[in-house]
Amino acid sequence: LIRYVLRVFKYYDKDDSNLVSPTEIRNGFVYFNVYMSIEQVVSVVAMFLRDSGNPSHLDENLNELTFSQFTLLLVHISKYSLKSGRAKNLRAFFQSIPVSERWDVSARWAYPLLIFLQFVIMYAMLKAL
Repeated sequence: LIRYVLRVFKYYDKDDSNLVSPTEIRNGFVYFNVYMSIEQVVSVVAMFLRDSGNPSHLDENLNELTFSQFTLLLVHISKYSLKSGRAKNLRAFFQSIPVSERWDVSARWAYPLLIFLQFVIMYAMLKAL
């Protein structure tokens, strides 16, 4: 398991600094079925750093994690889960759910709209006759 986490960590550590940014952390979380928006990851990383006794930046977007911190955060991620919080915008909402749910939500909105559009086109064609 640790080797797998290390592989994911190295894959998303694009600059080989042995530190991962919130964006890289969010992308790595997807491999472990943890879905959060960027805003949620930024908040979780800051909380985790404070809880573990490590300093965090005033600008929480600048916080980064080492491999050991990333692994420890994965172990305790349920403690920091922000699922109860509402997403601030549509993009944050879609980032915080799995891909399969994204398609499901999209289809639930698109299908009724397409049916409505089909009726509009049909009645417009009937009036044209």
